[in-house]
Amino acid sequence: MFIVHLAGQSTRQRQTIFLAVITSILLIVLSVPSTANAQTESTSRGVPTMLVLDSSGSMVTPDAGGQSRSDAAKEATNQFIDELAGTLDLGLVTYGGNTGETPEDYEAGC
Repeated sequence: MFIVHLAGQSTRQRQTIFLAVITSILLIVLSVPSTANAQTESTSRGVPTMLVLDSSGSMVTPDAGGQSRSDAAKEATNQFIDELAGTLDLGLVTYGGNTGETPEDYEAGC
C-alpha cells in the first residue's frame, strides 16, 4: 500500500487525489458483489457426479444384517438421490454384470 503525503500539495491537488482514492474504493466495492454472484450461479448445481454401481456376482452376497450388497447399494443410491435431487448433475453406470444391453436383459442384470 502506498501513502500519499499531502502536506505540500495545493487544495486542488488534494481534492483530486482524494476523489481518485474514493473512486477507486467505490469501483472495488461495487465490483465484488457481481463477481460473487457469478461464482454462485456457476457452482449452484455442484460438481457433476457419476455413481458407479457394481453388478457382479459378489453383490448378491449377504452382508451385515442379512441384506445383500446389491440391495444395500440400491438403498444407499436411492437415499443419495432423494437428498440431493435437483441440486446436482448426476449420472449412473453399472459394471460387472454379464448380461446384455437390451431392455430384456436389464431386469436380469439387476
